[in-house]
Amino acid sequence: MSKTWKRLLSAALAVVLAVGLTRPAIAANDGAENTDTTTQSAPVTSGDNEAAPAADLVNPQTVQIKVYRNGDTSQVYYTTTFKVEKGAEVTPLIEDYYSSRYGFEVDGWFNDGGWNNYVAGKNATELETVTVNGWTNLYCMVTDYNNVVVYGVTNGDKDNAETLYEGKTLYGTNLVEYLNANAGVAERPGYTLDKWYNWDWFGGKFGDDKLVTGWTNVYVTYTANKYTLSFNANGGTVDPASKEVTYDEAVGTLPTPTKTGSTFAYWQDSAGNKYTEDTVYQVAGNTELTAVWNAVDYTLTLDFGGKGEFVNEDRTVHYGTAIGELPVGADTLFSVRENGVFHKYFISGWVDGDGNPVTAETLYNVEGNSTISAQYQMAPDSSCTTDELLTIQCSTCEDHVWVVNWFGTHVTLDKTSIAYDEANQRWTAQVNFRNFSLVNLGNINEDHFGGFKHYYDDDSALVIDLYWDTESSLWQPVNAVVGEVYCYDKPAAPSTETVESLQKLIWVRDTNSTRNWYKPTGLVEGTYTVGDMYEENGKFYVDLTITDLTPYIQAFMDKIDGSGYVVDQDKTTAEFEFTLVYKMKSSGLKDYAQDGTGWVVDQTKSDMTNTDMGNGKQLWVINRYVITYTDGVSNAVIFPDQVYDISLEGTHNTPAFVGTPSRVGYTFEGWSPDITHPVTQSVTYTAQWQAKTYTVYLNANGGEVSKDRMDVAYDSKLTGLPTPTRTGYTFAGWYDGDG
Repeated sequence: MSKTWKRLLSAALAVVLAVGLTRPAIAANDGAENTDTTTQSAPVTSGDNEAAPAADLVNPQTVQIKVYRNGDTSQVYYTTTFKVEKGAEVTPLIEDYYSSRYGFEVDGWFNDGGWNNYVAGKNATELETVTVNGWTNLYCMVTDYNNVVVYGVTNGDKDNAETLYEGKTLYGTNLVEYLNANAGVAERPGYTLDKWYNWDWFGGKFGDDKLVTGWTNVYVTYTANKYTLSFNANGGTVDPASKEVTYDEAVGTLPTPTKTGSTFAYWQDSAGNKYTEDTVYQVAGNTELTAVWNAVDYTLTLDFGGKGEFVNEDRTVHYGTAIGELPVGADTLFSVRENGVFHKYFISGWVDGDGNPVTAETLYNVEGNSTISAQYQMAPDSSCTTDELLTIQCSTCEDHVWVVNWFGTHVTLDKTSIAYDEANQRWTAQVNFRNFSLVNLGNINEDHFGGFKHYYDDDSALVIDLYWDTESSLWQPVNAVVGEVYCYDKPAAPSTETVESLQKLIWVRDTNSTRNWYKPTGLVEGTYTVGDMYEENGKFYVDLTITDLTPYIQAFMDKIDGSGYVVDQDKTTAEFEFTLVYKMKSSGLKDYAQDGTGWVVDQTKSDMTNTDMGNGKQLWVINRYVITYTDGVSNAVIFPDQVYDISLEGTHNTPAFVGTPSRVGYTFEGWSPDITHPVTQSVTYTAQWQAKTYTVYLNANGGEVSKDRMDVAYDSKLTGLPTPTRTGYTFAGWYDGDG
């Protein structure tokens, strides 16, 4: 039997026992009420509770006590009378006339007038002591405390509900507000909490207007959440890739993945916890499990080909792991007599059966045993060195490059530096280069301004790293070695200050009024880009493009105190292009070239007339507004923008949208902002759409489902689908008519 029914039965027995007994002088209230049954007020009872025997009183007067309960002023819950001497003072105590199992509160004592005011909802004077000079009525209103008990039901198991909260509150208290403020029912990880069910918790909840009228049992439900357990095969394959699990329940059967060259060990989560079908899922969220594998062992044979004194070697390797260190390089040197001459050889590397290179880091990916073979090379000859060790590069012009051939004793190979680089599987050495003054630039004459200057002014040695190139059988530089020089003919690029000091590049003019014009003094009002420097016929140029004409138009409008001007596209392009040329000084060429101050506009390359040179290129503007209709949809084109240019001469109404806006699944509701007349400014009107609502019908296909249809807005997700049930079947999912 559940705790709820045990409590109701106890309350019912208490009522039966009370009916069979004579009511005592004090009215008792056990408060045993159920929220779904109505307990009427106890019948009015009376008794004599005299303060003294009437025979002892000289002028006895009657005092009548009336007790009302729980806000009900229409029915007396308890009454009694007693007699006192006329003129006596009476101080009533409610404890003499009323008691309640769970306690109560008193609104006060009142005489006839005070009680009438109390009943009428007016201010009523409470009494403490009353002087009795005749028949005296004393009234009192009490409000009982009632127990409120909250039970927690987990996964529908009502028989094992646990008590979460016990409290009491006054009769007539709003139940839901009281519970929200006091019950403090805690959330549980992995569960969904649903609150404030009545005794028939499966049938309904307490409404927000429910009042406490007796002992009240309340239920909350904890329903275990469903989560997704996904499987990472960790280099293998697995099917299925995920499954649904329930919190606090065993995860059930787990799939077995496969992976070439490995055997499956177990599943584990990111924290290394092992999962089996009996593992109880206790993660409040989705979890990814990763497969743990045991690599299969194979035998790898190192075949030395009978060279030197090497003996073939077998080693155990794990599939999918690096095969480990291999004998290569200087430690494998050995001598062979060939045609009466001794030559030194070494193992330069290893290859597999298909000729693919194999290193210590190579992963073993053969399903079975295999063999790799040693590759041999002759050791390098210390006398074979390249004669091209240095490149002369002009630092100010990338096209000026010369390779210098070196001969003589100033280049010396350091034989003690010869070593084998196992990481790159090649021999390395160093060469010492001396006497930079031997660089002869006299034959490097490309007819550029200023000639060249040598950067190296001392005779310190330069050490160059070499490697043995097996194809050319020569020592070659590891990195390109560059000796830098520079020529004075290439200027520095124009600085920001230089560009923005250029005069009279743009002349703003009004198409409709030749009297309106503006000549800016420089580029400080515009956004521009400067291209890379290039050389033509011994001169240096850069291209200058003014990409934003808005500041010029704004400056023009500020000058004429006007507005609404835009580029007149019939007469002017959206960008203005100029070509700058560098003008050399007749003397001091080096300094002039390096500070970049000699840049001016090239008239011929900029397509400028003499008038343009005096005033600037003409930027024609026109006074107009632009009206645009757009669909307001960022990820699709519902209709192309409709754009209208409106001349500001005269008064014009806003042009109407051509056609009727329509969009699949949506209702057109108008434009934002609302269309106004006449045109007073440029405006973009954006179409406003309301998604249509459609009904999706649910066919349980022989099963049962809690509802047979759902409403959903177009372009919205269909959420909250119910789970149908069917005897002998497991629900697999919902499908539309196309499967």
